[in-house]
Amino acid sequence: MGGPSISGHRLTPQEDAGTIQSLPVQSTISQESAKQRVENYFGHHYDMLRALESQSTSESPALASDHVKNSIKQIYETANQELKKIEATITRQLNEPGKTLSQKEIKNLKKELQNVEKQTAEIIHKTQVATLTEIAKSQVTMDKRASLEVYIKTITAGGWKAKILKAKSHLPFFFPGAYEASKAFKTGKETLEAQSRKSFDNLKGADQLTSHQAIQKEFATDAVKALSKRAGVVAHGDAFRFSFNLDRKKIRKQIKSFHAQNISQKTERKTIEHAITQPVSKPGKVTTTIVPLNSEFDKSKGITSVFGRIFGSAGLSSMNRFEPHVINAAETGLTKDGKLLFTGLRHAILSSKLEKDPELRAENSRAMAKELVQAAVIQQISGQGGAFPETSREHPFVMDFMSVSLVTPDLLSKLKDGDISERVMLKDQENALKSLSGVQEFQIGDKTVFVQLNPMPFNYGVNAGAVGAIKPLLKKKLGLDRQHVLNKESFKKLEARVGSFLTDDRLPPSQREHVEVLWKDIQEMSKTKSSYLKGGNQYELGAKLLILSNLLNRTDQGSKCAFNCKSGKDRTGEMDAMVKAFVLIGDRYGGRIPTSQEFRTSEALRAEFLETLLTLLKEGGGLEWASLNTGVRGYKLSDEAKVWGMKDEDFREIQGLSKMIES
Repeated sequence: MGGPSISGHRLTPQEDAGTIQSLPVQSTISQESAKQRVENYFGHHYDMLRALESQSTSESPALASDHVKNSIKQIYETANQELKKIEATITRQLNEPGKTLSQKEIKNLKKELQNVEKQTAEIIHKTQVATLTEIAKSQVTMDKRASLEVYIKTITAGGWKAKILKAKSHLPFFFPGAYEASKAFKTGKETLEAQSRKSFDNLKGADQLTSHQAIQKEFATDAVKALSKRAGVVAHGDAFRFSFNLDRKKIRKQIKSFHAQNISQKTERKTIEHAITQPVSKPGKVTTTIVPLNSEFDKSKGITSVFGRIFGSAGLSSMNRFEPHVINAAETGLTKDGKLLFTGLRHAILSSKLEKDPELRAENSRAMAKELVQAAVIQQISGQGGAFPETSREHPFVMDFMSVSLVTPDLLSKLKDGDISERVMLKDQENALKSLSGVQEFQIGDKTVFVQLNPMPFNYGVNAGAVGAIKPLLKKKLGLDRQHVLNKESFKKLEARVGSFLTDDRLPPSQREHVEVLWKDIQEMSKTKSSYLKGGNQYELGAKLLILSNLLNRTDQGSKCAFNCKSGKDRTGEMDAMVKAFVLIGDRYGGRIPTSQEFRTSEALRAEFLETLLTLLKEGGGLEWASLNTGVRGYKLSDEAKVWGMKDEDFREIQGLSKMIES
């Protein structure tokens, strides 16, 4: 083949490399970063207390008294101050600017924050009991309030004493005091339960977004079901509704649910753009971008609001699995001197994993997939100058859609996790994408576009289970049989597409040559179900497939691609940097991407690649994207992600404080 030659197992560059100019960013494992994480974490707890207070004091007949409202406000102020004392105790440890945390210190801080969740649940439990008591006291005369407080304290503590007291309350003739107390208790409980079911009507701005309209309609139809589906918390714009309960375990679930939804509601997602000077690019300005699928994406494509209508300036965080919309999605890009070198869509897996109803789960997963494909259709229209094509159901435009997933579809995790396992979630995504095969209709602003879609879903597991790093399982590689079946089916479709490309005499020979070299390399890495793991970089084959999609797209804008892991931030973040690193290496060598064999046999080439990869992981926007979802700048990756000899200190820096988070 043509292109640069190999000398001593090293590609000969066409021009001298530039020098690294790292962005002046604070260390991801510094005490400053840890302090920001702690403040962010507590911020959600304070927000939850405020939202609970707002719900508890909103207008109702039982809360007509200003005295009761003021008492409840004081209860929450006390809770707020209690939480502040806990925060101060933790942040007091983080007072040495510039110091980095050891692995042990990160682990200990994680334990402390986990304990904070328990403490917050206890604080919320106390506020709920105290609030219920204040409302109940307003239902009895002054002389009976002391005994009422004893009754509520006993009942909410549980145990055998509570059972005896409940039994007494059913015998008013013998125990009139217990009976009257139980009635007041019931009134207080019913009042707080009614507050949780209050409608979301007349909320400013919230009804502008279709996602909020859907939540409002669902809540109005069946508030109890809507709350139950979301672990007892429903968000609508800036407003929240919480199920009233006194079970500490359920309160902890509410805390997690609130965090996930609160991040989605309040975190504005802007385009992340960084100029990077890195070691293997020929002279020129290299820029990476991550454009969220919201109003930012619409604006970047010059279209009437599509994703802005759904998400506004926000988006669903990786932890928010409650809504039937594409999660944590963005368009990622790499340009040099204004010329596009790579683009793709990144996202969380297309699975409504918390939905119990099989039909609704499939319907929601399909809705997520259609939104993702709609973004690809918008990419295609934008790539053709923004002019909408004349289409009809009989005459659609044709688009290949390649999806590269990075999850581990093993049977063991399915047995352990059931319907929330990556195996089941991958099947959801596969079915959702395949259900869009054929002619699909898309509404983009006031235009209707018909597309003949050819989905090609692939999966290449990259974590410990997939690469055989789980020692108790004797390094058994998991899930490869399942993904191999999927990959073979899509490979046949891709083979036909590449064959058509390579026989097109209208294309320049160099374009066809680069595709041919890349295609043969991909074929070599796809010979067996585990061939992609042999080169020491389990991301390589998936990255090269995404590059291939981009090369095929340059002819007619008819090939689009996307990639994902479960959350769309960690494995996806590494793949984002990985594919861009391969592209920049190829740019140095005239556009030809080095083969897997060349990487295996050249230590110098691997070193060049690794230096570029680390620059992109640190400076390419992925750390910021992770932080939008979790409040932590860091990829939650395990040691198997240290490809091609990545040093421990570099790996710790890209991990950051991600081990402190649960998702």
